[in-house]
Amino acid sequence: QILLLRSKTHPKSTMMNSVSMIVAVAFVALAAHGASAFTAPRIQSVSSPTMRSMVPRFDPTTQKWSAGDGDMEGAYGIFETVVRNGPLPFISRVTSGGSYEQGVLKLMATEKMGRAEAQGNMDASLENAADWAYQKMQERNGGAKKDYAKSPSPKQFALAGTWSAIVFAFFGSIIVDTVNGKYS
Repeated sequence: QILLLRSKTHPKSTMMNSVSMIVAVAFVALAAHGASAFTAPRIQSVSSPTMRSMVPRFDPTTQKWSAGDGDMEGAYGIFETVVRNGPLPFISRVTSGGSYEQGVLKLMATEKMGRAEAQGNMDASLENAADWAYQKMQERNGGAKKDYAKSPSPKQFALAGTWSAIVFAFFGSIIVDTVNGKYS
């Protein structure tokens, strides 16, 4: 009875508990999905015979790239995009997944790289195109090659998880307060 009385007198408290629960579930889901960040990446050389048969092909009739058999080998999920490069590539991947996928397939075919490296390049390009282009120019001129296929470190994963939890909690509280009429 005390719990029922409290929820009737403090609906905001109950709503905040719900938001806290949603944030906790989202954080656990992100952590479970990103557990692959702690394993070594599976990178194959493009020159291997199996990779050559998996190179995406361009179809001139549809004007689209099509994935070959096994092109998803080494792919990482959408939440690892957040961990690797932040919210901009994540938002782009969510809102325009088709063009993101076409960009990845094109990179795989034209630059002769594996799926994870192509996704890493695409994410870095979406995060900051000028820095990515500068890095690519440096690589072509003999500079150090950045490993975009490398999985994030546990520290990077923990920082991204913390950042995500804070952002979800902030926006969750704004949504709850708006629904409860605090800003009316």
